[in-house]
Amino acid sequence: MAEQPLITWVHLSDIHMGPPKSSDRWDQRLVIGQLKRHLSNLPQDVPPPDLILLTGDLAFSGNGLSSKEYREVEKWLVDVASALSLTSSEIYMVPGNHDIIRSVTERDRDMRRLIRALRAGDESIDEALDSDIDGERIRSRLKSFLEFDAKFGKQRMADAGGLFWYADLQPRNSLEVRLVGLNTALLSQDDSDKGSLSLGKRQIEWLTKAEAQHLVVLLTHHPLGWLKDEKEARAWVRKTADIFLSGHTHDAESNSLRGGGGHELVEVVAGAVHATGETEPSGHRYSVQSVLQTSNGLELRVWPFKWSEENKDFRTDVDHVNEGRAYAQHVLTKWNERRLRPPRSPSRTSCREEHSETIALELGDSHRISVGDGADRIELTLTSEWQGKPILRLKYVKESDVDQTTKG
Repeated sequence: MAEQPLITWVHLSDIHMGPPKSSDRWDQRLVIGQLKRHLSNLPQDVPPPDLILLTGDLAFSGNGLSSKEYREVEKWLVDVASALSLTSSEIYMVPGNHDIIRSVTERDRDMRRLIRALRAGDESIDEALDSDIDGERIRSRLKSFLEFDAKFGKQRMADAGGLFWYADLQPRNSLEVRLVGLNTALLSQDDSDKGSLSLGKRQIEWLTKAEAQHLVVLLTHHPLGWLKDEKEARAWVRKTADIFLSGHTHDAESNSLRGGGGHELVEVVAGAVHATGETEPSGHRYSVQSVLQTSNGLELRVWPFKWSEENKDFRTDVDHVNEGRAYAQHVLTKWNERRLRPPRSPSRTSCREEHSETIALELGDSHRISVGDGADRIELTLTSEWQGKPILRLKYVKESDVDQTTKG
């Protein structure tokens, strides 16, 4: 069976745009300039990206130290997207601790009391989000980020004033993907964040809205080990998500984790796009990740790239790939097993119809084939090339009340 990339994304995290030191700002400009060039000329075996996913710390201080931080992030992201033939609608993000305006908490006594009580566990994050007054206080700490975030990822359903969201995508071959962005930075404040942060049940319930047919890709900034409610959150994430992307730690890794209940999760922790300061040992990193249809079912491949101080460019991070390959490989066992389960008894009639037609398509061309009485249709689009071969995207548009089965 020929391998087919179904959805591919660039995973970026911890940009920290606008550090206070001039030397760091100029170093950052050099590094992210080379990252954009690298994305413009990815290795031949990397499928062309469909999305850009960011897992927090886009700015250095949430615009607290400089009002230019998000303007500079926006300009760079738009340039990167353009280099990949993408738009702002294909960019999705969650905030990190550096996207919090910490000075808001320092100036407001009621805010300080609220955040202190929530971090200590004396009050519930769910109660605070359900309260109009406390919810607005929490949102005010992310005001600049939320205004910036509203310009991107248009196909989203959001809750709590945009603090967390999900988006449903149908990239290729009838795959249904649900991106879920949850907010682990709500209670971030200082260097003692670990163990003081909470996700809460309201956000977890947002994650569980996914249906069985969805390939669920979860985005947060902090790995779950940073949360006070880690045990609860981890159990739900393992049960519901197929792929979990995070940032914050600045060290890159990808692992397939299987819990005692058989719930398997592929977890990818991004490195920092720009690890600011001389104390950062891990360097600058990013990755491209792709879900592919293979003879083993769906699998995730991660192409990790790391900054070379010697060559001043990004190169394959050989410490985080499978031996003899340029990527790390993870079979999406949970999703594959879910798809193999026998379906429930259908409540409606199913039928099968065969159709034969010869067509010639050039890149960018589309063609529609009517099915049944003409209300249903199959849309074919020749979209792009991967490894020198064209990619044919098939979309089945169902308008009738009769279930149709197509094979191709």
